[in-house]
Amino acid sequence: MGYTTAQGDLQLRSVLAELMRERGVSAAPDEIIVTAGVTNGMALATALFARPGDAVLVEQPTYLGLLNILAVQGVRPVGVAMDDEGLQLDALEAAIIAERPAFLYTIPTYQNPSGLCMSAARREAVLELARRHKLLIVEDDVYGRLNLEGSAPLALKAQDREGLVLYLSSFSKSLMPGLRIGYAVAAPAIIERLALLRQAQDICSPLLTQRALALFIEQGWWHAHLRRMLPRYRERRDALLQASIASCQQQSAGRVPSAVLAAG
Repeated sequence: MGYTTAQGDLQLRSVLAELMRERGVSAAPDEIIVTAGVTNGMALATALFARPGDAVLVEQPTYLGLLNILAVQGVRPVGVAMDDEGLQLDALEAAIIAERPAFLYTIPTYQNPSGLCMSAARREAVLELARRHKLLIVEDDVYGRLNLEGSAPLALKAQDREGLVLYLSSFSKSLMPGLRIGYAVAAPAIIERLALLRQAQDICSPLLTQRALALFIEQGWWHAHLRRMLPRYRERRDALLQASIASCQQQSAGRVPSAVLAAG
């Protein structure tokens, strides 16, 4: 019922460290900070690494919430074009050289809004560019658990050997948006600086919900929820695709559904 540290409940951070192994990342509890969702993690990272007028590279298109954060903090988003494999390497390197950005923000797994998964070769190439130019990458992996077909690729941070990737995720899409619990994973020195910022903003996330989530995961209920949820998401995806195909076929035949005409 009291305060906890700005870094977050140790029991929850220990559980999160176990979950990170499922995404291919080895992280100790002191390399994790609990945040109020991914958006809070983005805001903390932007405040720590960027100054007003700085550039931040983003996929084009990208998540609107990040653009709002950059606008509030006076940071310039610079879009980098994508193709079927992810960020276009020539465009990315040209933007790095021209803009000297504070960091690159990317959603490599099930990108928002495109749904694209960055290919394995492209991930390695992006990391190589980051190594060459000493560029920080902020990875948003909030959708990484939502694999509707086969297995999701491991996190980009799983391939990070130089500590260039600041990893963000949350339970907003895999459990409930209103929980407002996310987390960031980085080197302890970065986590310490993020914790100082978090303490100055709102002290900490509620300890009661952090401990409840830790127990929920430890008892196996979160994984059971995922096993129950993903098939339902798959059914809804398939229904949407089937309806879209049927609508396109009707339009091609000159028979536009009345519901579409009414909506128009």
